[in-house]
Amino acid sequence: MASLVRLLRRRRKPKERQDKYKIVVLDFDGTIADTFPVIIDIFHGITRRKVALDADEQNLFRRVAFGQVKGREILRHATALHIDYWRIPFLFVLTRELLKGRMDRVRPMPGMHEAIKILHEKGFTVLILSANSERNIRKFLKHEHLNSYVDGVYGSVRVGRKAKRLRQLMQADIVHPKDTCCVGDEGRDIAAANVAGLKSIAVTWGYNSEEQLVEQRPTHVVKTASQLLEILGA
Repeated sequence: MASLVRLLRRRRKPKERQDKYKIVVLDFDGTIADTFPVIIDIFHGITRRKVALDADEQNLFRRVAFGQVKGREILRHATALHIDYWRIPFLFVLTRELLKGRMDRVRPMPGMHEAIKILHEKGFTVLILSANSERNIRKFLKHEHLNSYVDGVYGSVRVGRKAKRLRQLMQADIVHPKDTCCVGDEGRDIAAANVAGLKSIAVTWGYNSEEQLVEQRPTHVVKTASQLLEILGA
């Protein structure tokens, strides 16, 4: 009888949270901000294309615009998008320059404006690590009145260098493996966290499908900003 009582007590005992995060490293494009519609507008303005990109073409252009392809694969994408290959470098440079002046048109992903505020108010250290420039990110944060809620911005991190940058932040005692979680919408964000030995949350509202994200073995997968806050314990 006594052993049965002890068993029932153990069952009633609430399960303790294993992951207790204090530091959140957020990706920017596709995680916090929806920059792609603005980039598509820039694309149409530069190329003077009158026909809107269809879903497949948008996916191709997104891969080029966000640096997910390189070398000859860029040329294959350019051909599929009916862009002269010699225009590609010009398109890249001009897109980056025009985006600087249009960050006030970039909208937050659903729920992320409030999520960043809540994380800050709950005592989390909020960092942003992105391929986008620090200047652009700061402009967005200022326009959205979020500057005071973000503790650090690390921009212009090239493709494939996120893991290295995360290790540098650990060496600088800014990021700690035990209480840090990386949040991103692309497989490379999750892969970088894994290589750096950090926990990760894949968000499905960005630029990769849930299937692509799961392949990289994230610690968690969430579909809404409220689920993100719940996982982080905010």
